[in-house]
Amino acid sequence: MVSGFLYFVIVVRTAGCHYAFQRDAESTGVTPERLRYSATGHNSAVIGTAKVDRSAGSTRLLSDILDLGDALYSGLYDSVVPISPQRHPGYAMVMVFSSVLAHCGATGHIPIIIDLSRVGGHYFPTVLPHGITFEQFEAFVRPLTWSHVEDLFIYIGRSPVLFRPGMCADMQAGEVFTVLMQAEPWDALPSFEDLFEPDAAWGPIEHIPRNLTTPAFSVTHDGHRYLLFQADYPHSTVAAAVCSLLRLDSQSVSLHACEGVADLDVQGTACAGVIMVEPLPRQGPDTPPRLFRRDVFVLNDLRVLGQKPFPFYTHSLEVHVPSILARAHCCLPDSYDITVRGGSLEWPDIRFESSATLVYGMELRADSQAFDSDDPSEPDDDDDDDSHPDEGPADDDSTTAPEPDDAALPDHDTDGDTGQRPRRIGSGAQVAVFLGGDPRALRAQQVVHLSTGDAITIATLGTILGTGVSLAAMLLSNAGWDDEAQQPGRQDQGFWVMTDTVPERFALENFQRLRFRQDLAAYLSWPLAAMTVRPTVPRIRDHQDNGWPSSAVLVATRQITRPTRRPPRQFIVVFDLRPVLNGLEWCLFDTPYVARSDLLERFTVDCPLDWEVSITGPPLHHQSGEACFLVEDGQVLTVEYKLTDQATSRGSRSSDEDVDDSASETEADATDSGDSSPDTTARPPRSADRRSRSPREGHDRFDNASRPVALFYTLTSKDIRGANDGYTGTTIPKGRGLLTMGKRDVLKRQFLEAKIRHTVSLEHVVMTSCSARHIQVHIETPRLSLTILVAHAPKILDHDESVVKSFWRERAQDLAKRPARADYIILADANSHMGSVETAAVGPHGAESENREGQLFHRERSVFSIAAVPTLAHLERQLQTAKYGKACGPDAAPAQCARSMYAIHLKASLSLREPTEWRGGALMCLAKRASAALNCTAFRSILLANVTAKAHHRMLRDKPAPHYAAYKTELQSGQLPGAGVDSLALLVRTYQLRAQHLRQFYAITYFDVKSAFYRVIRQVLFPSHARENDADFLALLHGIGVPSSALPELAQHLQQMAVLADANVPEHVMSQTADLFRGSWFRLDACGPLVATLRGTRPGDPLADLLFAFTFGAYLRGAEKALCQGGLQTRNPPFQGATIWPDNSSPSEIGCIAWADDYTHLQMAPTVPRLLACVSKATSILVTQATSLGMELTYERDKTAILLAATCPRQASELLQQDTEGHWGMRVQDTIAQATHLVPVVDSYRHLGSITVANGGVGPEIQFRFSQAQGALKPLKRRLFASPQIPLELRRTLLRSLILSRFVFSCATLILQVKQYRRRWGQLYLQLWRGLCRRTSDSKQVHSYEVLRQAQAPSPLLALAYARSIFLQRVYQHGPDTLRFLLQAHWNEQPSQSWLGQLRGDIRAVAVYVPAAQHLEAFDSPVRALCESYDEDPTWWPKQVRKASEAFQRDLQVWADKLKTSPDISSGRAGSDASPDTFPYECSVCKASFKLRKHLATHQARAHNMYSVARHYVPLPFCLACHGFYHTITRTQSHVKRSPKCLARLVHVIPPMPLAAILEAEDYDRTQRRKLRHGSWQAFIAAAPALVAFGPRAPIFSEALGALDDDTVTIGRLQRQYRPSASTLRWVMSYIEGASKEGSRAGTAEFWLHRPGA
Repeated sequence: MVSGFLYFVIVVRTAGCHYAFQRDAESTGVTPERLRYSATGHNSAVIGTAKVDRSAGSTRLLSDILDLGDALYSGLYDSVVPISPQRHPGYAMVMVFSSVLAHCGATGHIPIIIDLSRVGGHYFPTVLPHGITFEQFEAFVRPLTWSHVEDLFIYIGRSPVLFRPGMCADMQAGEVFTVLMQAEPWDALPSFEDLFEPDAAWGPIEHIPRNLTTPAFSVTHDGHRYLLFQADYPHSTVAAAVCSLLRLDSQSVSLHACEGVADLDVQGTACAGVIMVEPLPRQGPDTPPRLFRRDVFVLNDLRVLGQKPFPFYTHSLEVHVPSILARAHCCLPDSYDITVRGGSLEWPDIRFESSATLVYGMELRADSQAFDSDDPSEPDDDDDDDSHPDEGPADDDSTTAPEPDDAALPDHDTDGDTGQRPRRIGSGAQVAVFLGGDPRALRAQQVVHLSTGDAITIATLGTILGTGVSLAAMLLSNAGWDDEAQQPGRQDQGFWVMTDTVPERFALENFQRLRFRQDLAAYLSWPLAAMTVRPTVPRIRDHQDNGWPSSAVLVATRQITRPTRRPPRQFIVVFDLRPVLNGLEWCLFDTPYVARSDLLERFTVDCPLDWEVSITGPPLHHQSGEACFLVEDGQVLTVEYKLTDQATSRGSRSSDEDVDDSASETEADATDSGDSSPDTTARPPRSADRRSRSPREGHDRFDNASRPVALFYTLTSKDIRGANDGYTGTTIPKGRGLLTMGKRDVLKRQFLEAKIRHTVSLEHVVMTSCSARHIQVHIETPRLSLTILVAHAPKILDHDESVVKSFWRERAQDLAKRPARADYIILADANSHMGSVETAAVGPHGAESENREGQLFHRERSVFSIAAVPTLAHLERQLQTAKYGKACGPDAAPAQCARSMYAIHLKASLSLREPTEWRGGALMCLAKRASAALNCTAFRSILLANVTAKAHHRMLRDKPAPHYAAYKTELQSGQLPGAGVDSLALLVRTYQLRAQHLRQFYAITYFDVKSAFYRVIRQVLFPSHARENDADFLALLHGIGVPSSALPELAQHLQQMAVLADANVPEHVMSQTADLFRGSWFRLDACGPLVATLRGTRPGDPLADLLFAFTFGAYLRGAEKALCQGGLQTRNPPFQGATIWPDNSSPSEIGCIAWADDYTHLQMAPTVPRLLACVSKATSILVTQATSLGMELTYERDKTAILLAATCPRQASELLQQDTEGHWGMRVQDTIAQATHLVPVVDSYRHLGSITVANGGVGPEIQFRFSQAQGALKPLKRRLFASPQIPLELRRTLLRSLILSRFVFSCATLILQVKQYRRRWGQLYLQLWRGLCRRTSDSKQVHSYEVLRQAQAPSPLLALAYARSIFLQRVYQHGPDTLRFLLQAHWNEQPSQSWLGQLRGDIRAVAVYVPAAQHLEAFDSPVRALCESYDEDPTWWPKQVRKASEAFQRDLQVWADKLKTSPDISSGRAGSDASPDTFPYECSVCKASFKLRKHLATHQARAHNMYSVARHYVPLPFCLACHGFYHTITRTQSHVKRSPKCLARLVHVIPPMPLAAILEAEDYDRTQRRKLRHGSWQAFIAAAPALVAFGPRAPIFSEALGALDDDTVTIGRLQRQYRPSASTLRWVMSYIEGASKEGSRAGTAEFWLHRPGA
């Protein structure tokens, strides 16, 4: 390059996109490769070279470009501006355009550049109208990007200010609109002027930017424009391809190729021509034949005016120019005339001889003056027209099917050809093979020697291959070079798409009406919303697959989740391993900073000897003290191998001698692999199995799996406690041995004596376990993975034998946690004599006779366990539990045939390899409810597997089950018999009520795991050596969204986990279970392909729930440990008083309450801020722990949510936020996923089938149970349950099993100490049993006794008593202890409101019929006596309740018999409280009388629409008398009823509300109550604490006007001030004075506590 001269100028014409390559580097002027008449909008770019004196500056260059005039631009352009910012450093880019653009249209247009290269689009020029808004620009460019929902960030020119919504663009000609996917500091490239600075560097000719685009044609049809890519139709004619593209019949259309348009650009795609398609007219009697019809095709080229070309079909040889301009929306300035090339302009028409291409331009009139503006791109100052808000970019394509963007260029055939055989050679054809330039074909079975660069040619048999010419001969002469030669081989291109599994070669079959993303998603069978597509940065243009070139390399993944519009950024990084013969790979990072050391460690493993890894890419930055690559999304990092300095110095010396395997000792080099050189390289460690390679031998891939390395160890262990400098005494005096300062020298001398010449650096050694009697370390280097255990075993003589067993069992568990590829060595002292017999495992050093300690060691290391082998009896027991006639599995083998397959069961257990058919099955999707059958959500899957496989897995399930019982946390339930969901629901409810009694604020956090059984990381169940491989394990962690920064720490943590080993599951059983997941699969029903699984515990398999429970137990253990470390554990305060069960433990803490995959965390605190802070921290810990095991939580109001106590105000904390719908939530942090989630705060939650509400009540659950039962009863009541044609016994049985079971489910856990709830439950219980009776009269129904007699059902009190007796028996026998403790504590602190306190009522109800229960009532504490009876006989009390139920039925029969003889006896109780004449409250309308006024008010409201006085004075949930805010109308009305003072004031403040106003005010509360009655528990809203508003009260008449003189009070003021009438005052005051007091009732006993007929 000659200093001071610019060699290249890239001249970009407006609306051009990519570059044509210019070979001539010695030209003295701007010489385009192709010269066309058009040089404005929709033109391809022109590349040229020029010699320019740098000292002349940039102005000279721009003027020189314009001086070319007609030679370059055919006189159509008169303005040139540099592009700002420049795109390529070292190369200049300018834009040439016509100044008339500033006056086209209503507002004028400006030529600019749009850069969509970072968002999946192109870099292309266009023209935009003045004053274009952000919204208009975004609507124009978004279809050209890959973004559909994400925000776009736009910069204009070199300005660092973002172009934001609501703004109008302030742009200049030549500025670049840069579109990004994220708001990042804008660092624009150098400007045009920077290239002319003295120290500016220019790019070389060889590196001139270019782009190889796929050849395409622009096809116009029916007013729309399409792109036809030639590569999609390799063997078709153009006409056939066009008809196939548009799906048209070739006989019904006419095609015309427009001449003179070879440089068209369609938003970044260069088109070699334009093809017009017009339908032929239907042939009719009056239609002229095609032979005599003149078809004229006219292409109107308006690119100079900033418009796209559009076709015009006619039968005339002239067109009307004003019509053409109007159709193109071109407004001609007054001072300009139109010019047309390609025809004869005879204004206003253009005439031509045949089909033509008309090029339109404008020229200044001769009688007009130039525009005043010096800048030709500026509009006339006199043009004041406002910009039209609906005017979009002039380059916008208003077509139905817009062209695909850069990521959607289909270049690949879809005929399934793999490229392994030439396309033109049939599969059965005979071929000839030629080697190099030899014209002779190779013979069959001929052996040849290949050299690097040899060409193998395959042709059909009989082909004569000409002699080739060597490259050396060609370089000797400049003749014979073909500038237009095509690349040999396949020219049809396609996309290389790297996916989450295997890469795919992709092309679209029919792209014109589809977008690229939709077609790719359909091709991959992926949901469109879950797919992310990214191109590589920089673009990879030189990729090919088996000879098939790829036009682009893309990454398509479903690992990037986008739950919101602005998700956390994740970065795709592509590794170009082609230089090391490994293709392309990609990885996902959560940060743009990728540590260089991690990448070097990753790629050093396969690096050959004497070579080192080199990684090139973006510049390095230092982040947290570490060198990191700052990557973009889609960044390409190139990995290469370089010769080390030592290898270079050795030259090409060859070392072909093999390693001497007979050597007695081989040194393994485990030196530090760190890199101290400044470049990004790393050298692999030297290993004995490698050969020295010279550079001419090429690259050598080393595979550890296929070429194992034999290492010989020299091992020594030193007891440093007794080591000394030759001292032989029994004690070590002070200052001697290792207690001296020279202890390191002592060790060094002893190591030298042992000939130890190589040591391992400390960074390669990790201590994994340590105690007073052992130390275990792990050594990990790229060529060595070894675990060493040094054990000082205990002696049986000094300890019990169980101590020795426990010691070696713990050591076995520690060794089981070693990495997958690690071997291990045990160095044991003389306390454990391993025996004198030398084996492959026991060495000869220090051979001793085996003692008892040695026997225990061998026993613990024995993998085989006879207990793990299934027996025939065990198999038969499993088959006996199967139902008779049970359906077969996919293998069509019934359960009865499984016994004959015992040999297979035995072989599978002994060989640890079960049949492949047993490892999976068919998944069947079942809708959770009928309403979800048509949706793709709310489904459960069941596994249809072989019956024999399920029997085998059930037998295997019995092996670890006892270990799980000891391993699980106390409150983890769902896998073993004992505790049910009702136990856990009662525990939560009791915790609530106790916290309320203790005046504590509480919160209950419910967690719901999304697809838990499918997502859990099952690899943590087994020791790391039983896992498949570390790479898959890391990929699995990366797939669950673990950020790269947290991946190493989390992987190390999970690698050390071995849940089954920690649970002391025998190793044989662990190996069987590990084999269960090796190669596990499933297939969807009626689908052939099998799907391999790497996560989850195979839901549907008999062993799945237990294995998940092991994993979930590890999660709960880790979570509870983390909570304790943070002081966030759930504390369980002690209680005062004697315990009911003295042997029961008193837990001070409550762990997480779990059932299967649902779990709950409880918290209480004395203040609201402290409670919310604890809940936020605890929830964050639990969420983070869940992510670490691959579990994903769902944050919805019925999924993962927080239930706060009703006394906790929502508005009083900064930790609570409202979402867009006004619902409260709490922000929690997931530290592993580095994400923040909004956990909803709710007032009600359905937990394990029970409804938990914020105030601890049970009303919503009672109504919910009843609505479920009533919903099933109504459709079948008349036709089935109440039908007299069906036997009563059958109807009774069906009603009990189908209807009553829904209502009484978990009724034992209801705390019905409030009489309202107990009475309501009894009413609904009886109402459901009434389904057996058909009602014959609207005013009369069957007596309750008769209903229960026909139903053979107990009374409501006895039904509840029996349910509680069975439940108490289960709690007594199986616990959990925490529930027993809480029940006792609540009963001691609040007997009348506790669950155990209800037993007092049960005893009273049973005592009516059973004398034994009467004896319990004689005790001072009947409840304690009843509970203590469970110690002697847990079944005694349930038997007494059953006896009472039987006695109740006998009484009902006696009552029914009496009713037959005496029909007047209908009530079960004799006598009455009072005669109707004695009732003091009489209705003023119907003269009905009532005992209490509330009864009268209820009658008047229901019968006569006469509402209570208080309801007339509550228009708002706010008392206008005392300023109390009670949140609801109902609560405010209750306040006014109970506050005569407020009611007496309200009568003077506002007039009484009419009936319509009352109904309107109460409508919301009435609707909520109706929803609750119908079972909609979500409608429950907790009664928040009442608030008081401060401020003056509304004055009454006397307060407002009483102190004023009559002369100062006007009539208007009197009219505005309300004053009640005398009748209204009497009405209200009589209501206040007539309040009744009920007092104590004479007969307060409940109805059901009396025997029928008594």
